[in-house]
Amino acid sequence: MKISEDITYTFEDKFNGIFREIVLEGSSGIEDIQVAEMVKGNEIGYQRVERGRKGDSNIFSLEEDKDRINIKIFSPAEDEIKTFRLNYTIKNVAVSYKDTGELYYKFLGKENSTPIDFFQVNIKLPKSRNDKVKIFAHGPTNGRIDFVDDTLVRLEVEDVPAETFVEARILFPVDFIPNSNNIVDEYKFHSIMEEELSYIQEIERKQIRRERNKVLFNNLSILLAGIGIIAIYFIFSKLRRSIDIYDMDKSLYPEDCTPAVASYLVRSVVDSTALLATIYDLARKGYLAIEDKGEYKRKINNFKLERLDKPTASLLDHENFLLEWLFDEIGDGSIVTTQDIEKYGKRHSSSFYKSFSSWQKKVKEEAKNKGYFDDKGNIPGAILIVFSAIAFVISIISLVYEAFYALILLFISIFAFIYGIALLFRRSDHGYIQYKKWQDFKKELKLRGDSQDIRDLTFSLDTALIYGLALGINTKYLYGFKDLIPESAMASHWAYWYFATGPKGQNSFQESLNRSFSAGSVSAGSGGGFSSGGGGGAGGGGTGGF
Repeated sequence: MKISEDITYTFEDKFNGIFREIVLEGSSGIEDIQVAEMVKGNEIGYQRVERGRKGDSNIFSLEEDKDRINIKIFSPAEDEIKTFRLNYTIKNVAVSYKDTGELYYKFLGKENSTPIDFFQVNIKLPKSRNDKVKIFAHGPTNGRIDFVDDTLVRLEVEDVPAETFVEARILFPVDFIPNSNNIVDEYKFHSIMEEELSYIQEIERKQIRRERNKVLFNNLSILLAGIGIIAIYFIFSKLRRSIDIYDMDKSLYPEDCTPAVASYLVRSVVDSTALLATIYDLARKGYLAIEDKGEYKRKINNFKLERLDKPTASLLDHENFLLEWLFDEIGDGSIVTTQDIEKYGKRHSSSFYKSFSSWQKKVKEEAKNKGYFDDKGNIPGAILIVFSAIAFVISIISLVYEAFYALILLFISIFAFIYGIALLFRRSDHGYIQYKKWQDFKKELKLRGDSQDIRDLTFSLDTALIYGLALGINTKYLYGFKDLIPESAMASHWAYWYFATGPKGQNSFQESLNRSFSAGSVSAGSGGGFSSGGGGGAGGGGTGGF
């Protein structure tokens, strides 16, 4: 079989050339190898050498290994497109049986590691076809094999993945190859036809099963989508808040709670920002003092927190826990520095994280004790999450079978999951009212930051600033209040360090504290289609760059 192949490579990086591996199994070897580069339709011949080196060009070498040969073509390339033409002869690849001749050859083997955009083989028959000529191809099922004319067979396939073979099997009268010495004294025509028919029937069975599954999963997707919509609507209707809930609370202002609780109520998280706001609040209440001890790392200062002698009976559990954690567990009982916190977090990261988690838990318990959250949404939320998991899996399986109604189910499963999670953290009616009031306060404080108008402000300014930080207001909206707090000019006052966290601050308390706590880890045959069987043809191999 005389083969001439053109291979176009798109080089998307720097390469020394390409290789073409040809498997010789099922043949008597290869001969007459020639290599050329196609430049504007002209062949630029390459010279064969015993051994090439990186950087060489317009040469090729051969490396033989048992039942295969590797053609190494040296042609340096970088971000360009090149086409090479390889000519060679595969000996004794066609078999002459008593009742038929057979060409069974892999033009591309599983050894190929390079995806191919378009693969075409033109097979020239030695004589015109008749009713004894049968053509088959094996490989990706999107391929085609057809007669172009009486002596030409064309095999085409697009988007061939790596490690995928493409082979042709052609039956023809024995007199097509009268000089062949690859003779097998057997009758094979009918057994080969039965084998190929079995491949085709298997594809048909798979297609029937696929269509059946497509209908099944389309119907199942519609059914589950309907159930999901009904369930979501029912749960939404049952848990929908009444307009009358606002009659429960006549006050215009949010009720008293700590900054950390307000942060959890509004932002649904208890993070390092809530912790920082709690420290500021404890300083405001007179339970601790903040002092700068100077730089201890590049552009990072070490801050001292000193516990003041004041009864803590009026503090909530999470506030007392924070004082005990910082001063008794990390510090010496009365003093702790941000450097101490950082070192402790690195050395005892497990207990550090455990203590932070305990503090978070106490904040959440306080929010529940105040009636901000209820359990009404727990069971419906859990049901929706389980439903969403099942629906998501079924929608993905359905899409594999091209049951596109599953897209509706996929959307519903995602929505059900999000809604289910939200229900697990559902605020009570009382909590929802407080949430809306804190949202109003947040908007109010951001607006007043520009005008510096604090008349009739919901809280005193120093309290409002701490709650603003806890609610996630960006410091740039709060920095304008600095001049309205005279004490902010005194390093002994907490407000001084509060405003040092602004855009003009360097080596700030907030930056130092965040760094310290981060040390403790806080912070998807007559032509037609290919059959999927086969793989028994001679030849094979692959190609790629080097």
